[in-house]
Amino acid sequence: MAAVSLGNPKASSLCAQCNDLQRLGRNGRPRRLETTVASVEASAKSGCRLCRLLVSGIDVCLPTWGPQKRAKSSLYELEAEFPFEGLSLCLDWIGDKGDRHQASVDFFTVQPNDCPWTCIGAASDICGDTSSDAAVEKVARWIQQCTQNHAFCNRETLTSLPNRVVDVGDPAHPHPPQVKLRETQKNERARYLCLSHCWGTEQIIQTKRSTLEQHKRCIPWDELSRTFQDAIVFARKLGVRYIWIDSLCIIQDSDDDWRAESAQMAAIYENAYVTLAATKSRNGAGGCFSSAAPECRARELRCDDEDGVSHPVYVRRNLHDAYDNPLLGRGWVFQERLLSPRVVHFSAQELYWECMEAVACECSWIRGGKEDGEKEESQQRLSSISEYLLRTMLGKISHGVNLASRSAQVLKDRWHEIVEEYTHLALTFEKDKFPALSGVARQMRRVRDAEYVAGLWGDNMIEDLLWRTFALSAERPAKWRAPTWSWASINGRIQYLSNNPKEASRTFAEVLSIECTPLTPNDSMMELASATLVISSYVVPAVLSRNPNTNNAPSLMHRYQLEAAADGEEHYGFQSDYTLPDPDVEDISGEWVYCLWMRCVGSSSSYWRCDCLVLRMVDAAEQVYERLGIAWISKYPGYLSQPLGDGQVPFDPQTERVVVKLR
Repeated sequence: MAAVSLGNPKASSLCAQCNDLQRLGRNGRPRRLETTVASVEASAKSGCRLCRLLVSGIDVCLPTWGPQKRAKSSLYELEAEFPFEGLSLCLDWIGDKGDRHQASVDFFTVQPNDCPWTCIGAASDICGDTSSDAAVEKVARWIQQCTQNHAFCNRETLTSLPNRVVDVGDPAHPHPPQVKLRETQKNERARYLCLSHCWGTEQIIQTKRSTLEQHKRCIPWDELSRTFQDAIVFARKLGVRYIWIDSLCIIQDSDDDWRAESAQMAAIYENAYVTLAATKSRNGAGGCFSSAAPECRARELRCDDEDGVSHPVYVRRNLHDAYDNPLLGRGWVFQERLLSPRVVHFSAQELYWECMEAVACECSWIRGGKEDGEKEESQQRLSSISEYLLRTMLGKISHGVNLASRSAQVLKDRWHEIVEEYTHLALTFEKDKFPALSGVARQMRRVRDAEYVAGLWGDNMIEDLLWRTFALSAERPAKWRAPTWSWASINGRIQYLSNNPKEASRTFAEVLSIECTPLTPNDSMMELASATLVISSYVVPAVLSRNPNTNNAPSLMHRYQLEAAADGEEHYGFQSDYTLPDPDVEDISGEWVYCLWMRCVGSSSSYWRCDCLVLRMVDAAEQVYERLGIAWISKYPGYLSQPLGDGQVPFDPQTERVVVKLR
């Protein structure tokens, strides 16, 4: 940490710009710094030593920041949403093209209570090189703390090995031995790592039927991707002999082997000692290791207090300014993170840690425990990149807490959260929609006594059917992979319709039967061959009509609308599951559809809503329907003809119940 001296300007009274970096203002109330860079620079020139400290820190972290940007930039303190105890200042300016730019600078000490300025608390420096011995020691301390102190995490470190592992050699060997694929014995136990990585578009080494025997003898080092090489090096440094890497441990051109190994994904990741995540890399060439940018390493500044005593203050560019962790956007990685007892993330600047009871990073911005994962308020706001990362990581902790609760309602709600998060992520192959979530589904089935069918659960089928597409546009996959009543029938993010347990509700629909045929016999968690749902409820015919008020907007909610077939029927809001044809290309106005009443929810203090599935007949002879979208009727208490009594709802179907078959 190179020191930069600020000298000893004359002490000033409480500064109007920096408030002398004290948490309380002149009136004794908390004050957050909010000003402009130009004002702070002017104050520094007028003699404020602490404004000079801030200007010097900005100069150190943003050396190429020109006068024009400085003149236009506002300066404010980031809200204390994180465990970071230092002072983080955000610089915000408008560029020459009218685009907004931001950069953040952190000020901190390395020892608690080592600073007279209450805005500046203690934090940690980073290793700077995630391949260094210091990085290995950091990870080893995290592992030790977890395995010795965390009851939620899997403390058994000698677990059953997967069917195949990559043998990186005896850690005690003085020279790096050959790397080879090893087929294990049944019930053989040892410590092993897993690797979580992006395959990317570039070809990476794979085990195929033609290379299986060769890889069992030796895997040439120079044929391994940089990510694989880095993971193997780190495994050796941790003293772990085996690592599981999907492209090497699954025979990639064997459908039978792929399905068999994919079905074991839950056990593979749950039993891993640690999962190494190449979080910063888009492909195998990106590797795990990185060196932090110079401005992200702590630089020491010194500033005198009013008594002339010099104090060290450290400054660095905020490590989350240039957040780019592509691995977290991949669908397969979602379950790898949730299933693994411990994960080490290799980011571009530092290491992150997450287990079932704690999250941490090197720089102290992210830190939390199981008690935080249990607090709803810790996951309320998404006001910055770091808050997103913190919420993502605390989600792993809350996942474990929810499973351990074994509460029926908690598990139902947790599954909805899982699907909403998962459908926001990317998959290279459309057919992987169910397999990439199968491990989490198996994990949940162990604590939830219910049948799992096409991404829905038998103990909550009506609620599970009430999903909608949460996007302006969406498509169905090119090849069938799920029934239309399943969220997996859509390529796009989905969201479940809200249901407050404290509100009154009435269920209209009843599931009579479900038939599901998986591609792999007796394994409904994986790819499906077919699935049919038979349901009974009230059905109201309607007609699709072109919405004249949207100018052919692509929005799923507004391109078409529903018109009830009979006069006096309720008005239905409508959202299609996928993007229906452009009326100027293929006008489907006038097509008959059917509103299948599912349930109603609400209260006299807010409003009432009746939720329906919108169906279209696809086989008149067999009376088979497909799901087209979601519809709803809304009623507000002030517009009801008469008040409702206890237990009453303002919806009364005027038709007979019918039985509908859905595919």
